[in-house]
Amino acid sequence: MPRISVVLGTALLFGSTVFTSPGQPAGLRQAFAAAAASRFDLTVDSIMRGPDLVGWPPTGLRWSADSQKLYFEWRKPGEKEPSTYVVARSGSDPRKLTDDEARAVPPAAGGRWDTAHKRVLFVDDGDVVMVDGASGVRRQITRTTGNETNPRWARNDTAVTYVRDGNLFLVSLDSASPAIVSQLTDVGPKKPER
Repeated sequence: MPRISVVLGTALLFGSTVFTSPGQPAGLRQAFAAAAASRFDLTVDSIMRGPDLVGWPPTGLRWSADSQKLYFEWRKPGEKEPSTYVVARSGSDPRKLTDDEARAVPPAAGGRWDTAHKRVLFVDDGDVVMVDGASGVRRQITRTTGNETNPRWARNDTAVTYVRDGNLFLVSLDSASPAIVSQLTDVGPKKPER
């Protein structure tokens, strides 16, 4: 089978000159240069490796609260699970986050930001969680055996509402007092009158 590595190498070299500009992060320019310099034999066997050869495309792209960092999920070639990465807006190489760092990152989807766009609410493993986008501090709002859904900001972003078992609950975020949960609705079976 004829090898077309020369054609691919020329295409990579052309791509590196077209797609790298002085305004791009140095990491991208280096990646294109390394790809252009390396020899790659394009065979049916290498093509059939698919993502194991080139990796998976990044998913779950989202900005930090101050729009200075871009977070994304990325599965490199040979990895079984994707990991969370971050890259600075000013340009840097992608950095893999530790598990603790990744837990303090706003979610890829389903989060609800407060009015000031500083804190985000979301559901993680059935519980409502709030993350401060600037500091990365994570606060567990609920910790129950039930599944909470649909967290929303209430009372000028000083409280949170959520739904559990068809009922609406409210939690105040006032740090001066312990969290008090108020059940606002009761859609359960009607209680017998006494």
